[in-house]
Amino acid sequence: MRDYNYTAAAELGYSSTMVNLSALSPNNDGLLACTSRQFNLSQYDSTIVTEWDLVCERRALYATTQAVSQIGTFLASLVCGYLLDAIGRRKTVMISSVLSVVVSFVTVASPNVETYIVFKFLFQVVDFGCYLGCMLVAMELCSPSQRNYVCSLYLLPWAVGYMMVPGVSYLVQSWRWLQVVFSIPVFYYLVLIWLLPESPRWLIIRGRYKETLQIFHWAAKVERTTLPPDHQLITALDNIRQKEVNVSEKEQFPVNAGSLKHRLVTLWEYLFLLLHNEAIRGRVLIVFYLWIAVSMIYYGVSLNATNLSADIYMHTFLNALMEVPAYLFLLPAITYLGRKKTLTLLFLMCSFSISMLTLLMILQQEVLMGVKTFCP
Repeated sequence: MRDYNYTAAAELGYSSTMVNLSALSPNNDGLLACTSRQFNLSQYDSTIVTEWDLVCERRALYATTQAVSQIGTFLASLVCGYLLDAIGRRKTVMISSVLSVVVSFVTVASPNVETYIVFKFLFQVVDFGCYLGCMLVAMELCSPSQRNYVCSLYLLPWAVGYMMVPGVSYLVQSWRWLQVVFSIPVFYYLVLIWLLPESPRWLIIRGRYKETLQIFHWAAKVERTTLPPDHQLITALDNIRQKEVNVSEKEQFPVNAGSLKHRLVTLWEYLFLLLHNEAIRGRVLIVFYLWIAVSMIYYGVSLNATNLSADIYMHTFLNALMEVPAYLFLLPAITYLGRKKTLTLLFLMCSFSISMLTLLMILQQEVLMGVKTFCP
């Protein structure tokens, strides 16, 4: 807290106090460690802030609890991306699913904030493995012409779950019990052990035609259609594999992994191959920059709900609600405009909205919550 003479400040008034701040503080830095605190518990029964005193000099730990999720996503993008290619989509999702269930419930028993940060980091890593693996399987099970629809529809349940978060948080106001409630749906991941097939594309590249045919026959049974004879399918699969292998060799992507040392070398090559290739280096750097910009805007708005709105529940719900038309807009936009034009249009709309919001906040201090929510 600020070590000021508040009695003298009250006598001077606001304007005089702001001019003579140095005279009101005996310490040069004007800061004094708090000996005790009294939290406002009218909105929540308990939070990680109130339980572990994450204010003042410990405020950085609270920021770390949020930043660690993005660090986990960064690491998961590298590790899970390699595992999805090395051991398969299904195995990666299975491992991530079991670990997600374990870590999510263990987080509830965190004895201190440091342990909580570690478990939150681990959960983000394994949870992202489930998300990325399932998306790859969904995209590789459909034809290229269907991927625009599949990708958009795949993201819609995310928006529905996001909209449910403020309602559940309003009813369950203890952070540990809230963690338990949010951990229960994670059990659904275990259903994937029986329902999620391996990616046919990954099986074809590995030459595992028998397993690929089993998936094809299962899909044909669901669709009530008839497949050509197996020997014709195997010939077609072998042709597809040869094309994929030729492309992999040209791009220096080894299809089959060998020893552990070879896999580590391969992982290192994966990380830097995109930047090493002159043909795509510029595009990759542009995409990296765009993702950084998107993340800063998206999470800057989402994680600062308490600063942008007095009603954190309504703010979070409206943020989630706005994702539904965004995902639905992608269907016709990508189909008729293409990815490049759609991305450019959306970035222009976003920059215009944020610029107008900034102008409104400068000209008028009290900006309506609806304006703050809908503009970003």
